Amino acid sequence: MEPQKYKRDIALLRFKNFDINMIHILGYNESNPYKVGKIKVRDIETNEERIVNLNDANLKKYRQIIMRHQQEIKNVCLANKAIYTLAKTEVSVENFISRELIHMGMLR
Repeated sequence: MEPQKYKRDIALLRFKNFDINMIHILGYNESNPYKVGKIKVRDIETNEERIVNLNDANLKKYRQIIMRHQQEIKNVCLANKAIYTLAKTEVSVENFISRELIHMGMLR
């Protein structure tokens, strides 16, 4: 999602005095790409496909971009008094519910 869209949407929800709980879902391969070389990737939201060349330098840059993106979302949430949590797809749903949703105050 484009940063300007979620920034605007979170600010609007905060303006309307909603309590905001953001769950950022990140697939294992998104945070830990494992293939090196030319690979085809597909954007799950747009279905757009691209060929990318993953080498050590690109993987390092990619990981930095992912970390910066996560931090930006956290900062937007913090600025808008929203609760943020990261849901990694390699963590079971049961584990996520029993730990993170309780920690977020969504469940007791």
